Amino acid sequence: MLAAGEMSRWHPDPLAAPPHRPRRTAQRPRVRFPRPKAIPVTRKRYPVPASYVRPPRKSKFHRIERKKDTRSSVSSPIWRVGSRRHSVPCPVWLRWVVELDNPFTKTNRAVVIVERLELEPGMAVLDAGCGPGRLAIPIARQVGPQGEVVAMDIQAGMLERARAKAAAANLANIRFLEGGLGEGKLGRNRFDRSVLVTVLGEVPDREAALGEIFDALKPGGILSVTELIFDPHFQPRPTVERLARSVGFREQAFHGNRIAFTLNLQKPHEGTTQRT
Repeated sequence: MLAAGEMSRWHPDPLAAPPHRPRRTAQRPRVRFPRPKAIPVTRKRYPVPASYVRPPRKSKFHRIERKKDTRSSVSSPIWRVGSRRHSVPCPVWLRWVVELDNPFTKTNRAVVIVERLELEPGMAVLDAGCGPGRLAIPIARQVGPQGEVVAMDIQAGMLERARAKAAAANLANIRFLEGGLGEGKLGRNRFDRSVLVTVLGEVPDREAALGEIFDALKPGGILSVTELIFDPHFQPRPTVERLARSVGFREQAFHGNRIAFTLNLQKPHEGTTQRT
């Protein structure tokens, strides 16, 4: 018990003034953390196809061009569906569909197809159904100025695009021929190599087309046929082999699988007599 007037530290006098506490004037120092250094992001660069031409810069009419691209993206499936009943070549406004390499398969890439042709400087090559020149441009570079490339297509718009790309690449060894296979415009014993990339199914008379290419090749010349399942005119390997044997070709090499393949067909050396 505490006497009257006595205080305890546990029970201070309620009437006493509170103890004086000096006011804090100094602020707590701010801790500054160094900013983390930016980590450079390295992007993987893929090889650019030799046939690629950089598009021009966007003009003030780029909105109109975008509308055209939108129409093309809508028309692409329409063309694919319609082509399953009729042999319709790829329209000119859809040239970007055949101008770019397919990212899902290696067989259809321009670099791979040209490599499998085993080209040499001075060779004469036929690109039948050349389209916008996806293969004609790198082939012309491989055969050199002494060689010759005949880029053949049935559509004038495709040839105009290929001609513009050849001019941009300063290639003067490409000759452009408007026409279709089977029309007798290729001559005889003229080419060392010929390529048909997703084109055979678009030709109405496929046997006559292969027969004209057979006559146009020199003895020992090679025809390279590439087919892709994504193409609406896809031709399976047995069909291509049957048509090739009917005109005199022999299988020289096969690359790929049954849904994406390249079949190299050779004209026999002993077959110097012309087809009738």
